[in-house]
Amino acid sequence: MATTESSQNDVGIFLKTTSYNVLLQIAFRSLTFLVNAILLHLIPISVLGVVNVRLMLLYGTVYYFSREPFRRSCLQREENSLRIQTINVMWLCPAVSFCLSLLFTFIWVFLLPDPSEDTCTKYYGISACIYALSTVIETFAEPLCIIAQNLKQFHVKVVSSSAYAVLYYLYFLNGFFKAKGRQINELHEQNTVSVFPQFSKGFDSETLTLVYGFWKHGMIKQLLTEGERYVMTFFNLLNFRDQGVFDVVSNLGSLVARVVLAPLEENAYIYFSQHLIRGMPINAQPKALFDEFAVVHDTFSNLLQLVSMIGLTSLVFGQAYSYPLLKLYGGRSLIIASGPSLLRMYSFYVLLIALNGITECFMFSIMRLIEVDRHKLWLFYFCLVFLLSAVLLCQLFGSIGFIMANCINMIFRVAYSCWFIARFYRGKDSSLSCALWNIIPSFHILSVMLISLFATSISSVIFCCDGFFNTAAHIVIGGLLFALLFGSVYNSEPQLIVFAKKFMIKSKQEKIICKVEVQLETTMTDAKLLAASGFPAYNPHEKISDGTTLVACEFEHGVIIAADTRTSSGSLVVSRVSNKISPVSEYICCMRSGSSADTQAVADIAKYQISVYEMEHRCSIPVSIAAEIFRSICYRYRNDITAGIIVCGWDSVNGGQIYSIPISGMIMKQCWTAGGSGSVYAIGYLDTNFKPNMTEEEANNFIRKALAIAISRDGSSGGCIRLCSITEKGMEHSVIPADQVADLLKSS
Repeated sequence: MATTESSQNDVGIFLKTTSYNVLLQIAFRSLTFLVNAILLHLIPISVLGVVNVRLMLLYGTVYYFSREPFRRSCLQREENSLRIQTINVMWLCPAVSFCLSLLFTFIWVFLLPDPSEDTCTKYYGISACIYALSTVIETFAEPLCIIAQNLKQFHVKVVSSSAYAVLYYLYFLNGFFKAKGRQINELHEQNTVSVFPQFSKGFDSETLTLVYGFWKHGMIKQLLTEGERYVMTFFNLLNFRDQGVFDVVSNLGSLVARVVLAPLEENAYIYFSQHLIRGMPINAQPKALFDEFAVVHDTFSNLLQLVSMIGLTSLVFGQAYSYPLLKLYGGRSLIIASGPSLLRMYSFYVLLIALNGITECFMFSIMRLIEVDRHKLWLFYFCLVFLLSAVLLCQLFGSIGFIMANCINMIFRVAYSCWFIARFYRGKDSSLSCALWNIIPSFHILSVMLISLFATSISSVIFCCDGFFNTAAHIVIGGLLFALLFGSVYNSEPQLIVFAKKFMIKSKQEKIICKVEVQLETTMTDAKLLAASGFPAYNPHEKISDGTTLVACEFEHGVIIAADTRTSSGSLVVSRVSNKISPVSEYICCMRSGSSADTQAVADIAKYQISVYEMEHRCSIPVSIAAEIFRSICYRYRNDITAGIIVCGWDSVNGGQIYSIPISGMIMKQCWTAGGSGSVYAIGYLDTNFKPNMTEEEANNFIRKALAIAISRDGSSGGCIRLCSITEKGMEHSVIPADQVADLLKSS
């Protein structure tokens, strides 16, 4: 159950991180979009061809080959993330980047034709050196980025990207020493210098092998990803003006891919890699991990459906709005060339990119090394097909042939990923259908998309695109049809809406937990100030007598629980009639011992999370999962709070159940249990007289007698006795007054 809850929590983290990255991309891309639009009206397109095709290809080549293999191989499950041998492998990234920058800069400057004469540009060689140097600087931040992602501290990357590589160090170290939540205890247990390399301790051989495998794999993948630019650069099939037009259209067409899909894919790979076991098909997964995989399966299914919707929407509206978009963005210099046709074809390519990104993320997360090598071979074949088709189609159709070749390549890659994933699902449990079926939208959504395509095409013929009012009418029609499509998705695909709402739910939970942490820190600070003023110092680990007695036992149709009502602190009786039984759902109660403030906070947080579970699943929560929620909270704050919890309840699967969660945060399922300072007096009676499958009346008398024995001997327990019987019918509460407790000892 712990792994299932962790997986569900990580879905919330994944969604939250992706949304932050998308917002960050929108902020940065908006500025870039505006600057490029201005440059298109001020400088020749041929100059953009040199900068955005040739120099950016140098930057991308060095950065990809020096970063991607390390990121793919060093992202691991959290328990392996801080091994010093693995960290040493991470710190090879800057060295590899430096060597590759020297090699590729030499090729770009001395072996490729100098574009200065054709484009009237200067300082080409110096510019190439600066581009290569920037990749080396960036890769110094990569090891820290990988460590932060392994620890699920995704906000480090989001914030630091805005300040870039130098501030990356400062922000990560600040987050490292001031980590919060679940990481704080783990990080304090680690050596604070372990994020830096210690090469004397060697390298992790398995990770190094995986790096080499991904590096070989990345060579082919980079050719497939940037193949058209390599062909332009090395085969000179297009002049620099045509290269500039192609680059502008590619950047504009891939805006959705870079702003939305790229952050989604990056975080999806991190999520999948931390929750899937490489090389193990679903029918071979350990039974204990099957529930966790069910959460991963739902996430994968929703992601496939989401990217399919994004890609199809791009395809539908890209046909009619390519011409006005290019005219508005770059002026007549783009529309008199092949710009509109390129952008229309690119809208189909965006659909293939969207499907390929998520399917490959899932596939790479479950691949063994031998399967990575096999996929590398297939990518080599795809690369050959792409290069041949690019050269042939470019000669036949011009620059649009490059996009056609990319589409052919992407179709092969999507087909291979789908085949691999379908094989992974083979022999699965019948309750999980193959997630790939979610690529195909419902008939209703497809109908709305076809209507939108037909209507926008007619609008393009009638209104587009001379004159302000004609263009405005065309855009308004597109906006109305887009709103219709969005409304149809909202009403017809409720699981996507639930998937999006999980982000808001998890964020609210995190805010509540953060508030509790702030309260705990404030309490500690106030205690230190009081100590400095002469009051006795407060030690959170010092034992204070805060006695109570809690007992519970199962009977044939449910459970019965009982607690005294005295709340004490040392020699003081704080309350004689407190209620230590807290209902958290219709069929589940918890009994609390320890610090009243701490146990009430734990009960409130757990009750909220249980209500969220029941809202999402539309059913009563099983007692075991509710107990696991309590356990995770108690364990997470085990060094800061004093809270012992007994979770009791009834569900339709296992009937009455009792789970004991001591102050340390462990969990035990028991037929009967006792807690609090008076438990030592009740345990002997409970152990001697408990009988399985008692009737409710027998269990009631049994519990009353045990609690009365504890109250008569424990000075910190007393007051009334509160009882609660939990069965299929619900909860039934009762109270025994304090003056009648002594009479229970006289009964047989």
